[in-house]
Order: sequence, then C-alpha cells, then structure tokens
Amino acid sequence: MQFPKILTALFATTALARPSQSAPRDDATAIFDRAVNNGRPVATGACCIANTSKKGDTCTNAAGAPGVCQPANTANCGAKLTCT
Repeated sequence: MQFPKILTALFATTALARPSQSAPRDDATAIFDRAVNNGRPVATGACCIANTSKKGDTCTNAAGAPGVCQPANTANCGAKLTCT
C-alpha cells in the first residue's frame, strides 16, 4: 500500500516538530492542581477566576507571590475576587 505524498509529508513534519510546537499550550491564567482549591484552577494575576474561584482559594498575584482570593476590589476586578 502506498501513501500519498501529502500524508508522507504530514507524517514527516509531525515527527520532526519540536516538542514545544506540538505540546498543548498551558493557560497562563489557570493552573490545575487537584491538591489545591479542591480541584478548581489556581488563578494567576490580580483577579481571581470569575464564577470559579471561591473566597479563600489559593492564587498567585501579579508579582508572582502566593495569595488568597478575597472580595477586596483593589485591582479593578469588578465582580471577580481579588488575589491579595
């Protein structure tokens, strides 16, 4: 059985792709860790995740320091919790 040239080229480019090109991207705003926040995503940035983060959830603030999601509208997050 002969493969068409297009399939051969597709297989060759897939096999030669760098791992960073073929791996799925990580979401920069949410890191999933089952041991933290009862499986909810850990927010990264000034605001926690809308309709997902709960008061007291662990987060990482914009400076990279660990924080806690709280209803302190100090970062213009609107209805979202703020990572402090």
